[in-house]
Formats: sequence, C-alpha cells, structure tokens
Amino acid sequence: MKIKLLCRSLWPAGTQRIAIEETKALTHLGHDAELIFIRATDSGETTYKELLNKVEYRILHYKNDSILTPLYDKVTGIFMDDRRGEGRVDYNFLRDFWKELKTDIPDLLICHDQWAGLAGYYAKKKLGIKYSVYIHERVSDYPWVRGLKRPLAKLASFYEHKVLTNAEKVFAVTDKVALTIREKHGVEAITNLPGTTLDPLAGNIPKENFLITISNWSTVKHPELYLEFVESVPSINLVMLGHWVSQKYRQDFLNEIMKRGLNDRLIVKGEVSETQKRETILRAKALIRFGVGEFGPGMAILEALECLTPVIVNNDLGMSGLIKQYKIGYIMEDNSYFNTKLFLERLDDPDFRYKISHNIRQFVLNNSWENHVKRLLYETLQKSKRITQ
Repeated sequence: MKIKLLCRSLWPAGTQRIAIEETKALTHLGHDAELIFIRATDSGETTYKELLNKVEYRILHYKNDSILTPLYDKVTGIFMDDRRGEGRVDYNFLRDFWKELKTDIPDLLICHDQWAGLAGYYAKKKLGIKYSVYIHERVSDYPWVRGLKRPLAKLASFYEHKVLTNAEKVFAVTDKVALTIREKHGVEAITNLPGTTLDPLAGNIPKENFLITISNWSTVKHPELYLEFVESVPSINLVMLGHWVSQKYRQDFLNEIMKRGLNDRLIVKGEVSETQKRETILRAKALIRFGVGEFGPGMAILEALECLTPVIVNNDLGMSGLIKQYKIGYIMEDNSYFNTKLFLERLDDPDFRYKISHNIRQFVLNNSWENHVKRLLYETLQKSKRITQ
C-alpha cells in the first residue's frame, strides 16, 4: 500500500516520534510509506535529526511565516498558550494540503491529531482519499475559552467533529483519551498504544542513583512539581531533559533552582542528542513524570521502559493503568512522597530490581511497533467506523 503519514509540524513532541516510528515500521513491512511534515521548526529538526535519517520524509514549508502567521499564532494561543510560535496551527496550510497529493494519491493518509486530520478531511473531500486520525491527547469543549472568544471554541469543536466523523477510523493513544472522544463526539475511538523496542543495551548498563524526567517543557507541564519533589526527597538527584518552549521561562526556573539551593541536585540539561538521551535513560534509576491533566501515555515513559528503566507517575497520566497492571513502576497517590521514597529504596534490592525488569521486558516485547502499525491498517481497512450517537 502507498501510505502517507501527516504531522502538522516537525516539533520536539511525542506525536512526531510516534509518526517517525510508524513510518519506519510500515516501510519494514513492505509498504510505500512517506512521512510528511507540513511545517518545519528549528527545535524539531535538532531533536529528531538522528531518527529522521531512518525514514523517508519531506517538509512542505521551511519558511515558518506566512502573511497569516500572526493571526494563527494568536488563535492558537487562545486554545493552548504554550503552542504559540513553533506549535501553532496553520489553517491555511492544512486547507491547501490536498494539492500536494493531486499527482501522488495514496491509498491511505494517517493524520496525527485532529488538526492534521483537517488536512485529511479536505483531501477526502477534494480527491476522495481515505484518512484515519490518531488522537494523542484528550479532547474537550475548551471550557477555558470564555466570553467573546467562546464562538471560536464552538467553531473548533464543529471542525473537530467533522474530521472525526468523516475519518475511516479514529485511534487514541490510551483508553482515557478514547473515552473523551466518545463522550464529546460520540465516536468510538480504538485504543492503540504506541509501540516499543527493547534497547540492545538494556540490562547491561549499571543503574545510578538519579532520576530522569523528559518533556517539552512549558507551564502546562508543571516543572515546579519536580522542584518540590527534589526538596522532599533529599536522597535522590534529578536530571531534566527536553526542549523549553520559552527560554525566559527556562531561565526563571533555573533561577528558582539556585534560590532554593538545589543546583547540585536538580540538573537541567535541556535538549540533547538522541544518543545522549538514551545513554542517560539507561543509567537512570527510574523515570518520573507528573502528567497533570495529561491523558496521553507520555512518550518518555515508553522510552524509559525500552531501557528497562522503571517509571514513577501520577494517576492522571494515560499510562497509569497499564503501569499498575504490568507492575512496571509506581503510581504516586499523593504529594507526601513517603511511599515514593520506599519504592526507590526497593529498587536497590537486586531481587526486586530483577522482578520489575522482567515485567518491563515482557511489556516491551509484547508491544512492538510492528503490531501497532498492523492494528492501524487492519482496523482502518475494516471500514465500519463505529459511532454511538
């Protein structure tokens, strides 16, 4: 099959990593797979340079600005303040994307998020191209968009509904995300967890006494919670990796670390190469993630598991149920961190470490990228989209 995978932008987030891995897996299965990014960003090209070398991809717009960029920046900021700039939604590029496919029509277009799905909707309308949509985070009625801006929220929900109800199939990264799609739009999304691949060095690198956390940092990722954690658990150090949406916010955070005297125990490294990131995860005692209001899996969690590194998360995160089920980490029930400290101490016990590593290994091997993309194709080709209302 000729398959195109579509992301709105090459941005340093989990969505893009998933699309890259899917393209690689589909190609390995013999499909003619190409990954398309509608727009480039400097941070995304830096973050994913190593991974992109392994797939066929193209970027449609290297110049980030169009005459409508200030408008789209402003509108995007109303819905998601941390997505202004590199993370904005460019409606004009999405609306006109179908023109790129006129001479190269795929059998299937896989759209990563509902706004990339808007491009799929127009491609189906203009060219009859089949598309599926993969939703990465919970959907809502945008209750924080109020007053005179409320009609924008209703318009966004209207287009979102059109995208999802016209797709061949809708997929969700976790059960929690799928439930929000059903509740808002009446569409029964199919849960399809992103795949995992066991790192060849996993289990061969000694674990050290530090934790790691990785994210695309902004106010909505609540980095202040990691400050509080490090203050409350003096026996452990923490390394923070990942892109910062705002350099001013990053500097304010560094200043707060200094103010609290934690600069020796809370190390902010920012963006590093894929190789450096893997090396750090392999050495870490565990990965910690406060997924406040995040119903997605947190791709860093899956990356940690690939390295046989246990994970510590809160209940909100979409992966929390699976972590409990497979006994591959610890779920923080409160902010006292007493039980979290006990879990970290247990990781020093060789027998407990062996058991949890065995559980993680089984989870990773059963959750391959090949199985993930096979499900994408099988469910999409079943044709009968399930709508509950």
